[in-house]
Amino acid sequence: MFGGYENEEKFGEGLETEEIVDELRVELNGIESNDGLDFDGKLAAFQEILHHDRSDDEAIKVKEDSFSLIVTLYCDNGKFDDILSVIESNSTFFESVPKAKTAKMVRNALQIVSKMPDSLDLQQSLCQNIIDWCEKEKRNFLKHRVESKLCGVLFLKVKSDRF
Repeated sequence: MFGGYENEEKFGEGLETEEIVDELRVELNGIESNDGLDFDGKLAAFQEILHHDRSDDEAIKVKEDSFSLIVTLYCDNGKFDDILSVIESNSTFFESVPKAKTAKMVRNALQIVSKMPDSLDLQQSLCQNIIDWCEKEKRNFLKHRVESKLCGVLFLKVKSDRF
């Protein structure tokens, strides 16, 4: 009656949806849920996923999640100094993904660190080190975003020192 839909047939009826299971995603979920692995075991497994040969869209998403889990693992174990080394040691991976995706991953790492209590000094140090890395890698847009984050961190430090 309206808009040419006189028939009440449902669109897509009879179509079967095939669930695609990504082996890399399954492996990542298995590592994440495995409580039997210690810090070094999980770190090695996440690094292995991050350096996997696949470079399709789903693999990039899994690698992005793996990177976030590595940063979270370092934060949970108090190894804050190693977070920058994760960024620097994976520069070859960052070269293979678009700069916007790299920026998202680095900003996500900063966000994970910012959730840690009493981490303003760490955030300041990490921001300054990432800014240096951005200059070296010629990633100006990310550098500006991190500089903005650094301004916010410095403001919070001054504010907390006053009160």
